[in-house]
Parts: sequence; C-alpha cells; structure tokens
Amino acid sequence: MYWSAALWLVGVKVGLALIPFGRLAGGLERLGEPAGRVPDPQELRAIIRAVERMSRWLSCWRLHCLPQALAAHTLLRRRGFRGVELKIGVCKDPLNTLAAHAWLECGGQVLLGDGRDLKLFTPFPAGIRFK
Repeated sequence: MYWSAALWLVGVKVGLALIPFGRLAGGLERLGEPAGRVPDPQELRAIIRAVERMSRWLSCWRLHCLPQALAAHTLLRRRGFRGVELKIGVCKDPLNTLAAHAWLECGGQVLLGDGRDLKLFTPFPAGIRFK
C-alpha cells in the first residue's frame, strides 16, 4: 500500500506541474473508476494513512493538500470506495491574500486534509470543471 501511495503521490505532483488541472483531474477520474466490490472500512483507513505517511516521508517533493487529495481519491475509487468527494475550497487568510485547500469527505466526514480550519474555506460547487 505504501509504495502504491508513493507512486500516485509523485505521479500526481509531476502531473500537476506538466498538465492543466482540468485534464489531469479528468484523467485521474477515468483511471479511478470504482471497482465492482464491497470496500472494507479498514482498507479506507489504511489508504489514507499510507498517503499521509508517504507525503511526510517524501517531504522534499512538497506533497501538500492537493496532491494528497487527488492521489488518495484515485486510490480509494480504484478500490471501490464510492461517495468519497474531492473538495477544493478558497478563503482569504489573515493577510487578506487568497488561500486554497483540498480535502476528502465521505458522508460529511473529513477523511483527509483536516489540518486547517475547514469552516473558513468556501468549497467550489460539486461538478465544477477546471480548465
């Protein structure tokens, strides 16, 4: 699980540098088609833990919230987890500059990316397409 998480994290990070976000997100969505099996909640926790740990271990790659959320979302969908939502939100920070954050939710519960006060962020509407 850890090697898979590391490969997806680095792949997503490279993709974000080379490919427009909309194209990358669409490609990841197609790659992450849900499998036809019942997912295990312990597997969900293991995937999230692997992504979080590998992003810390590979800290020189600066794998912050967006690569983590995209990689984990793809890994979860590939293993049959439906209903996991990728959220991207924005807010103004105390210096009045725009700040952004990405996280994963399922059933209103945050799975990944809860390191900030999420109430401050206004998420983009579901289904929005980034070009």
